[in-house]
Amino acid sequence: MRKVVLLLLAMMLVAGTAFGATFSFDGPGIASKHDSLSFTEDGITLTATAPGEEVAYYWEGLGVSQGGWGSNTLEDNETLLISFDQTVILSEIWFRQWENNGDRVVFFSGSDGTDVTFADSGQGVFELVDYFYMDDLILDSFTITGNASGTAAWLKGLNVETYVPVPIPGAIWLIGSGLFLLAGTRRIFRKN
Repeated sequence: MRKVVLLLLAMMLVAGTAFGATFSFDGPGIASKHDSLSFTEDGITLTATAPGEEVAYYWEGLGVSQGGWGSNTLEDNETLLISFDQTVILSEIWFRQWENNGDRVVFFSGSDGTDVTFADSGQGVFELVDYFYMDDLILDSFTITGNASGTAAWLKGLNVETYVPVPIPGAIWLIGSGLFLLAGTRRIFRKN
């Protein structure tokens, strides 16, 4: 029995461990503009770029420097590209937004093919922050695009964790040892 327990513990160590990171974009009071920005949290590096434009880093969050209102936001179909140095699991994303009720705020497109439209939460104009849960998307990059109807949004933060797939040989060993344990338990109960 001791050997089976040690074998199970060894297989769990081989399978790997995922590490999580929370990126919160609370920039300076005056927007700073960059060709790209990189942030590292818990061993995961995120890089933000704005194709054809500059990334704006502001106390409201991340946006694009050429905003239609000159507000360094995501609006008027401007796009931020967020990429990671490794494959991650995206579980949550949040935005700071100024919006008109009912508007599409931001369109999300993941490298895994997932497309999501984030709509108004109903809290009204000049609301604080809206959080959206992402069903644990596995990806290495995504784009977010602001709408064209006068809604201003900033990427305020996100939660990710490293993606560590369970290797097939490890999974087979785990299932095999479980079946072996069940067979041994069944044999013990037959004897009694």
